[in-house]
Amino acid sequence: MFLNLYSIYDNVAEVFNKPFSDINDASAIRAFSQSVEDNKNKDDYTLYHIGGFDDNSGSITADKNPKKLRTGFEIKTNNVTSISQQQQIDDLAYEALKKQSGI
Repeated sequence: MFLNLYSIYDNVAEVFNKPFSDINDASAIRAFSQSVEDNKNKDDYTLYHIGGFDDNSGSITADKNPKKLRTGFEIKTNNVTSISQQQQIDDLAYEALKKQSGI
């Protein structure tokens, strides 16, 4: 199975936090939203897609440039793309990642 890798960038510390995996961007956005929901400093954080992990081969692929998915500000103001629109984008990105990794 191919899992996507994500990291939350801390704008104040100017570092990416430890990566985590999720099945798709929509699910990672939901987890990010829940993690910053009650955080007073949610504007300080941005969720990025950084690569992928194939648990069959053990290979890790890194995105050439991390892809910004959501900011804490967008979560706070609900200024986001609908989940169905995001899922379509995610599906296209997933297919592109599969091609890049040779899966």
